Amino acid sequence: MSADSVWNCYRRRGEVTAKKLSRAWRWTTPHGDQMEAQPGDWAVTDDSGNERSVAAGVFERTHEQVGPQRYRRAGTVLARTATRREVTETLEGKAVAHVGDWILRGENGEQWVVPANQFRTTYEGPLDADISQPPG
Repeated sequence: MSADSVWNCYRRRGEVTAKKLSRAWRWTTPHGDQMEAQPGDWAVTDDSGNERSVAAGVFERTHEQVGPQRYRRAGTVLARTATRREVTETLEGKAVAHVGDWILRGENGEQWVVPANQFRTTYEGPLDADISQPPG
């Protein structure tokens, strides 16, 4: 098994400001990848100013409203660090993970890339023993 196949479970943490999109929205990841959210998806900004989109069905399952346009992140993900440059198919487009970034997998198999510094502030864990292959 290669080092980049070890997945661990992490818990989402923190709150975000979010707004449901009425039209498509193009945005850029910290590494310059172009992403596109669809109408009905959510535009999300965390307390560090990181912007991203979250697909409609995913957002409703993973966020709890705590105030006007404020949501608490909830649930767990599987995650592993990238040990080499990898291209990941996300719901919004292709994202490049660089060495040290994190590749995350949600409960329905959706994947996305999170820069290392952002991962440290928005996830906690690992919560259990590593898993050689993620479910899904």
